[in-house]
Parts: sequence; C-alpha cells; structure tokens
Amino acid sequence: MQQLIELGYIDELTGDKQDRIKKTKDESDFYLARVLIHAKKTSEAIPILKRIYSENPDVVRYGLRLASCYQALNKKEDLRRVVESLRKKDQTHLPQLDLMEGTLLLAENKPRKALEFLTKAENFVSHLPYLHIQIGIVYYKIHRWEDAERAYLKALAIDENSAIAFHGLGLCYLRQKKYEQATEAFLNAIGLMYYFSEAHYHLGEALYYLENYE
Repeated sequence: MQQLIELGYIDELTGDKQDRIKKTKDESDFYLARVLIHAKKTSEAIPILKRIYSENPDVVRYGLRLASCYQALNKKEDLRRVVESLRKKDQTHLPQLDLMEGTLLLAENKPRKALEFLTKAENFVSHLPYLHIQIGIVYYKIHRWEDAERAYLKALAIDENSAIAFHGLGLCYLRQKKYEQATEAFLNAIGLMYYFSEAHYHLGEALYYLENYE
C-alpha cells in the first residue's frame, strides 16, 4: 500500500478514509461471523465478534450477537460479562437483552429474578415462542403449574411443532394429575423429536399413573 502511495497510483489515506475502511472491514467481519453462526460454527464466530465489539463498544448489535454466541454455548460467565457491559450503555430499552438476562438468571437458578426480566421482554417480543418456553420453565420451577401451562400453550400457539413446549406442557399436566392430557402432550413431543429421552421417561410416568403398563 505504501509503495503505491509513493509511486502516485493512489492518494494517501486521511483519517476519515481510514475510519471508513475500518468500518467496512468490521461490518464485513460481522457478517462473516453471522455466516459462521448460521453454519453452526459458533465457536469460530466468537473471536471475530470479540474483536469487533472490543474495538466498537458502542455498536450494541455486535455485543448482542456475541452474547447470543455465549448463550448458545452455555458460557455463562462470558455471557454475564457481555450483558453487564451492554447494560451500562445509555441505550433505548432492549427487549432482547431482557430476554437474554432472564434466561441467564434462570440458568443461575434465580427463577424469581429471571421472571422480572422475562415479563418485561414479553411486552415487546411476545411473538417469540422461546420467550414463553422460558417463562413456562420459571413458573414450573416455582410450582405455579397453571401459569406454566398457560405459558407453554402460548408457545404452542405460535409454534405448534415445538417438542420442548409439548414436553413442558406435559409436565404441567403431570403435576396437576391430569394424566391423560399429560400422556397426549408427551406423545406429541416424541412424535416431533423421537430421541427425546426426557419425554419418553415422563410418558412412562404418566402411563404408570393411568395404570397402563403395556
């Protein structure tokens, strides 16, 4: 590059031009990371996202994407660090961050605190079945079976092919001693995801209570 400048083929880059080139490179790397994530190579996307987020800490979407990678790989400490850094920024309300923090608190076995963030997120991203599944898990953990049931039904109203939601719904019915409904929910879960070991186990539990041993 310097030789081309000295030979007069191109102009020397000014600060503004260098900034534009860097911004273009960062955006290119960001989309490369997204491609890697889509190709299920999340661990390869993390170093790219770490670099561009550390160099551009005010670009919230870089941080959110990095946080989502940590969440996908269950790297709770790294996720907590990024979430806290995003919280410090003077930004408009970010429902994705509430959802992420609620999920993280749930993983940290703090269901009641998690519920605060998840219900906040529900005001903005209620179209996401994943959100209602997380709310269902929280209610189930604190033994609010009917509230958990409603949350799983909301998830299924959005995505009728969610084996996770059917399994959660079955657990709610099981704890309420609605064994026939539980059996149907677990069968639906297994029909959608045959190698779902927990659903098979809980189906057996429901059938036991129905005294169906065949």
